[in-house]
Amino acid sequence: MANLHEPNDSNVSSLKVAPLTVAALLFTALTFSACNTFEGAGRDIESVGDEIEDAAD
Repeated sequence: MANLHEPNDSNVSSLKVAPLTVAALLFTALTFSACNTFEGAGRDIESVGDEIEDAAD
């Protein structure tokens, strides 16, 4: 009979995969939120450029 407190290969590998999965999900979520942030910043910079262009005319 196997000892339940003794780690075997499947338990150890699943313990290593869980943190990697969580890290991958966090990375994905942060990446998508950063895309929205940069898109908004790009619009702001573009509007400032348009205003400078209009003032120069």
